[in-house]
Amino acid sequence: MNLPSECVCGQTYTVDHSQQCLNGGFIHQRHNEAQELFAFECQRAGLKDIELEPLLLPILGMALESKRAKQMDGARSDVRVRGFWGNQQHAFFEFRVFYSCAKSYSSLKPAECYSRFESTRSPEYEERINKVDCGSSTPMVMASSGGMGPRMSMALKHLAKITTEKTNQALCVTFALLRCRFVFCLLRSALVCLRGSRSIQRPKFSPASFDAPTVLAASESRLKI
Repeated sequence: MNLPSECVCGQTYTVDHSQQCLNGGFIHQRHNEAQELFAFECQRAGLKDIELEPLLLPILGMALESKRAKQMDGARSDVRVRGFWGNQQHAFFEFRVFYSCAKSYSSLKPAECYSRFESTRSPEYEERINKVDCGSSTPMVMASSGGMGPRMSMALKHLAKITTEKTNQALCVTFALLRCRFVFCLLRSALVCLRGSRSIQRPKFSPASFDAPTVLAASESRLKI
């Protein structure tokens, strides 16, 4: 595979190490591209008020029961979409992408991993968003191999329904294409983690790059666009 024998962090360079090494910011980039793709798909579905990494409202002395809740000023969510679940309410989405082949998860089934990360992500934001921002919070958990947690699958199905109302495309086709786009998004990120130079500069993605695999995904899945 013509990979380096040693990583810049000093450890032996392997496929597993490339998907977990924090040097170069590729792990954070994997998370960012997923949230940017979701925001882009919401915009394409006709939703107007969308914001990446929005600031949460200050707590101003309000008591939160959860000990894990993010209580600092300047805390941010990943994506905010007004009216996603209806009634013009703010919907906040918190992304978490984990490397499914890590040794620490080897004893867990995929469903257990999704449940663990959803239950970890929710206490950090849900109570604060519900009480202070008067919105809803949805944990968007993905495995680096392309799998999705149940609450993310539910959100994508709802997004597919909104999209079909605009495009008149079959719901099953729209949902399948959405899943394909997110899988390709993760595959690109995995390749960057493997082959990237580990520089600290983060590349910029154009919205057009999210559409690139659509024709290929449709042909491989024998879907009609």
